[in-house]
Amino acid sequence: MNVHITNMVVQTNLNINIDLNQLIHKLRDARYDPTNFSAIIWKHKHVSGSALVFGNGKMICHGAKDMTHARLIVRRYARLIQKWGYPVTLSPIKIVTISALGDIGHSIDLKVIPQWRNNASWEPEL
Repeated sequence: MNVHITNMVVQTNLNINIDLNQLIHKLRDARYDPTNFSAIIWKHKHVSGSALVFGNGKMICHGAKDMTHARLIVRRYARLIQKWGYPVTLSPIKIVTISALGDIGHSIDLKVIPQWRNNASWEPEL
């Protein structure tokens, strides 16, 4: 079976507290609405992935195809924050989720899978 990773979501800690109201005024290509979501949503035009930056220093990045690419995305966003005067030190990067696409060579009847597994269900509306 041929499997291709389509997206990796990773997290790290910048090991600082960040005033998001202050940081958002320095960033381009970013959104922050604390009434809807507690993080800055940042898609920098020169970095291939996106980042969520939380006030407690946690950062979640997505858009990588492998761990090398994920490290590069994390380091680029951390470096940009560092350039704005924040003393960033990165914690080890942890994989949160990986999305992959593969072809098993034949069709699968999804309605039958819940009969094999107790914790599976089939809801075609979802």
